Amino acid sequence: MRILGRRSLAATLKFFVDLSYYLVLLLGILLIALLVAVPFLTTTKVTTEIPVKFELDRNAYSISSAEFGSEEAEIIDARGSLKVPGGKLGTAIEQAVLIILGLGVTLLILRRLRGIFATLKQGSPFVRANVSRIRTIGLLILALEILGGAVAAWWSFQVTQQLQVSGLRFANALNLSGRTILTGVVLIVLAEVFRIGADMKGDLEAARAIQFQLVPPPSFSEGGVQIHCHMRPANTVGGDYYDIIPLGEGRLGLVVADVSGKGMPAALLETMLQGSLKTLISAGFRGEVLLQKMNQYLVANTPENKMVTLFFAELNTANGELNYISAGHNPALVVRADGTLLTLDSNSLVLGLVSKACFVTDHARLQAGDRLIIYTDGIVEASNKREEEFGDGRLRDLAVSQHKAPAARFQEELYAKVLTFCQPRAPVDDMTIMIVDRT
Repeated sequence: MRILGRRSLAATLKFFVDLSYYLVLLLGILLIALLVAVPFLTTTKVTTEIPVKFELDRNAYSISSAEFGSEEAEIIDARGSLKVPGGKLGTAIEQAVLIILGLGVTLLILRRLRGIFATLKQGSPFVRANVSRIRTIGLLILALEILGGAVAAWWSFQVTQQLQVSGLRFANALNLSGRTILTGVVLIVLAEVFRIGADMKGDLEAARAIQFQLVPPPSFSEGGVQIHCHMRPANTVGGDYYDIIPLGEGRLGLVVADVSGKGMPAALLETMLQGSLKTLISAGFRGEVLLQKMNQYLVANTPENKMVTLFFAELNTANGELNYISAGHNPALVVRADGTLLTLDSNSLVLGLVSKACFVTDHARLQAGDRLIIYTDGIVEASNKREEEFGDGRLRDLAVSQHKAPAARFQEELYAKVLTFCQPRAPVDDMTIMIVDRT
């Protein structure tokens, strides 16, 4: 069973916490109703039980054992409950009020636990609200233990000072549970851990916003070309990258890249890739020379175990001419207006491995009604619990069957099918797609 997310251990625990919350709430309501219903008569007698600690007179008992020889054992730290029949109703009411207060504190704790488990169920526990919730739970546990111990000691003192008992002596010391105190302290410390995690999560969210600001908007249109893009990182940030770069004279540079790895390391490398690519294009480099310069830069400035697959194309928006280089990237798809399918296979080595790698330019043409689909491997390599991949076949079948559908609708249906295929898992790799329609 998964720890986080729907149908997970967190979801199961949240159900039981919710159930406990409503049961305690119902019990509190019943106690309040009982207090209201019972008249406050001082003549009514009730039986009261009070927790006490006592010391036995050493001369009042004798413990011996043949196994331990002549050495005698001794009873120390004796505890129990003192049952006092005939107490007044006022005492019982005081106890009921304190019990209701205890239930109220329990409700506060359970309410905050519900909020914590709700974020666990959503798979995002490191939020600011949980810092306050965990800290409050720790403080409430400490307060409840200390207050409960103090009240119990006070009750014991009030009753036992009026009793005369032979053979034992009542000790009205404050009785606190070390485990409960430790639990409260640990929760307060854990709240600080969550605060640090929430700060890191905030930084990641800011990085995510910046990463999405660095790529073009999802929709782009120029001349007879309409482009729809979508990027879905597996984590908060990812290593996929797409771009649409005007090259002048009615030409567009189309870029879809996939940096090895996921998360922040991949995102940092992706940002470096984007910056260097645009710098080289601004310097006038195009085609094979552009990819050679880019590759040399990556080999010199990235770790040896990092590489980049990249599909780069120059599209003439007037006549649909497409010159492309696929550096170890997944085959792009061209779906003709009549539904026939053409694949644009990889024709060059991935970037970042060999400084003197050669790159090859191939050519295609988009006619009116044709659709070009460029994507990353996070789509076709998404796997289910049986370790089966979504695969190129499912993508191609959907691309052909939906080639008349609007690009945004096709992208949404594709992602929905991938997510459904992976259930109950979530995709573990970034997913990016660029759909180019020539009208």
